[in-house]
Amino acid sequence: MTAFNLDEIIADTSAVNSDIRVVQTRQCDESFDARLRAKLEQPPRLHHRDICVDRQSDDVTFNAVRTLFSNSSKALDLELKQRDIVLPGAGDSILSHCHWIPGRIEVMGKHTDYAGGNSLVCATAGRGMAMVSTFIRNDDEHNQSTMKVTIVSVLPFGMEHHATTTAAPYQVEGRPVVHHTIRIPNVKGKAPNHLNKESDGNHRETEAVDWTVYPTAVIHRLHKNFGLFPQSNDENTKSPDSGHGGHIFIAMSSNLPPASGLSTSSAIVTGLFLQLDSHLCLKNSIGYRHAIGEEGDDGTVYNLSTYLGNVENGRDYIKGSFVLEGTVQGGVGTFGGSEDHAAILMGKQNELRLLSFCPTRPASFDMEKIAIDAISPGIIGGKSIHEPLEPSNQESVVPFSSDDLAFVIAYSGAKAEKAGGADGATEASVGYNTASDLARKAFDAYIAGGNNQNVEGVQTLADAIKWERAVATSNKPSIKACMSRRIKAGAFSPDGIDDSNREEYYTELVQRFAQFYDESEYLVPSAAHAISKQSYDALGPIVDASHRNAVNLLKNQIEETAWLPLWARGIENDIRTRPLSVVCANPEVLMNHSTSLEARSQPQRIRALAASAFGAGFGGSCWALVHRHLACDFAQQWSNAYEDRFPTKENNSGLTREFFVTEPGPGAFCM
Repeated sequence: MTAFNLDEIIADTSAVNSDIRVVQTRQCDESFDARLRAKLEQPPRLHHRDICVDRQSDDVTFNAVRTLFSNSSKALDLELKQRDIVLPGAGDSILSHCHWIPGRIEVMGKHTDYAGGNSLVCATAGRGMAMVSTFIRNDDEHNQSTMKVTIVSVLPFGMEHHATTTAAPYQVEGRPVVHHTIRIPNVKGKAPNHLNKESDGNHRETEAVDWTVYPTAVIHRLHKNFGLFPQSNDENTKSPDSGHGGHIFIAMSSNLPPASGLSTSSAIVTGLFLQLDSHLCLKNSIGYRHAIGEEGDDGTVYNLSTYLGNVENGRDYIKGSFVLEGTVQGGVGTFGGSEDHAAILMGKQNELRLLSFCPTRPASFDMEKIAIDAISPGIIGGKSIHEPLEPSNQESVVPFSSDDLAFVIAYSGAKAEKAGGADGATEASVGYNTASDLARKAFDAYIAGGNNQNVEGVQTLADAIKWERAVATSNKPSIKACMSRRIKAGAFSPDGIDDSNREEYYTELVQRFAQFYDESEYLVPSAAHAISKQSYDALGPIVDASHRNAVNLLKNQIEETAWLPLWARGIENDIRTRPLSVVCANPEVLMNHSTSLEARSQPQRIRALAASAFGAGFGGSCWALVHRHLACDFAQQWSNAYEDRFPTKENNSGLTREFFVTEPGPGAFCM
C-alpha cells in the first residue's frame, strides 16, 4: 500500500486551480490526485447537494471524494496536534494510509440476505466515506507493547447530536468532530478498554455509547479473532512493526446522508477493517488465511464480506472446521447479513451484482425455469412473471448502461438508524430485528412441521426452498404453497405458542415467508434479467411488486417511503383499488391529489422506469431508475412533490432531506 504525505491530502486542489507546492515525502512518484482519478475510473456526470450540477462536469465525483479525503486529513492533523504529537526531525511529515469506502444501493433483495436469499446490489459512485490513518510507533522501551486506536469522525449534517461527551475541541470546515480512543490489551481476545479524552487531558474508562458502538464492535471482534497488535506470542499475526506497540489514528468523513439506508454502518465496519489491516497486516494472520482465504483467491472477497457481516451482527463466522468466534454483546445490535459489505467490497462501475448469501457467493439463474415455476398469481399485479428474453441464463454480473440510465436517490429525512439509541436500540433496529426474527421463526416452524423429516444441511429459508425443489414431483403442489402449509403445521405444533395467539402468529410467519419467497426466488432474478436485457417495460411492474410486498407483508415502511416510489412511477391512484397496509396518521396523504407541478409551470411530469424503497426500512431512502438525460429534472420534480405532500415543518426528525443522482461505482479501494 502507498502511504501519502498528510500535507498533500489536506491541500485539496480539486475545486480550484492551485499553485500549491507539496513536499514529496510519500512512497511513490504519482500524486494523490492522479492516483484518486485512476481509482475512480470514469466519474459520474451528475449530482451533489443541490440535486444536480452542470451536466458537462466530469469532475463532480472526483471533487466530492477529494473533499472528503481533505476533511479527514484535516481532522487527523488537528487530532495529532491537540495531543502534541510531533515527529522527530524538522520538516518531517506524517505518512498516512487512505481508503475510499462507498455506500450501497439495494436495488432488489429486501431482507433476504440473512435468510440465505438473493439480492441485486451496487456501490454508490461519489457517495461514501474517506478514511485516512497513521500509525505512531511506540518507542518507549518500557511500554512498547501498548496498542491504542483512536477514531476521529467529522460529523455530517444531521448528526450534530453525537457531539456530546466525545466532542473534539476543534472543528473541520465548520463541522463538529468527535473522537473516541480504545486501548487494546496485549492479550488476544481480551476485551479492550474504551477511553475518552477529557478536557483536562486525563482519561477515563467508559462504556461504548452512541456512535462509538460501531468502532467498539469492530475493534472488539477483530482483536478477539486475530489479535490487534503487531506482535503475537503465538505468531498469529505478522507485521512490519513487529515487536512494537503504538497508536493508530483513523479519521473519517462522509457524504452519505445519516441513517439513510445507504449502509453507512456497514461502510464504517468495512472501512475500519481495511484501515487496521493496512497497519497490522491482519490478512497475513494464520486465522485469516485459513478461515477467510489468501489474498487474490477467487472466493476470499466473498468470505470476507460474510465475515464482516458477522462482525456487525456479532455471530460466529464458520467455514468448515474453522470458527472465528462472535462477541457476546452481539455486534452493533442488529441481526443482519452480508449484503451491504459485499456490495461495498465488490462494486464496479457500470455493474450491478446478483448475489446469494449464507455464505456470500455469486448467483446465476435459469430464467426459463423461473418463468415456468412462477405459477402463483398475484406476484406481479395478478400476473405471472413475463417470459424471459433470450438468452435464458442470468449471470451474477448485471451490466448497467450509465450512458443511458441513472439512479435518483430520495432520502426521506426520516432516520433509519440501526444502532446508537439511548438504550442501544432504535425504532429501525427493533423493526429490523423483528423482520430477521420472523424469518428465523418461519424457518424453525418449517422444520418443526416436517414431522422429523430428514433435511440434513438445511439451515436457512433459502436452503429449505432448494431442498423442496430437489424432492419435488410433478404432481406436488407449488413449493410456496407446500412450504406455507408446513410452516403452519410447525406454528401450530404442541411445542408452539399459546392457543390464543396461534392464528396471529401463523399469519405473521406465513406473510414473512411469502415476502421472502417472492422477493428472493422470483423478483430479484427477474429484475436482474430485465435490466440485463434493457426490458424496462417488464422491470417496472417487477419492482412495483417488490415495493408493495415490503409495505404489505414485510411491513418495514413508513408513510414517506411508502409514498415516494408510487409518485415516482405515477401510480398513486393504485392505492384506491390496491390499498397499502402502512399505518398512517392520515391515510389520504398516500392517495393521489392534484400535484403542484402545473402551478410551478414545470415541464411535463417525468415517470421513473422503476422505483422502490430500499435498505432496512423504518425510514431511510428510495431509489428511482430514469433515463440519464431526464435525471436532473426528475429529481427536482420528485423533491417538489415530496415537499408538497410531506412539508418539512411536519417532519420532526431534524434531518435534511436530500435528492441526488448517482450510478453504480467502484467498490472500496486503498490509495
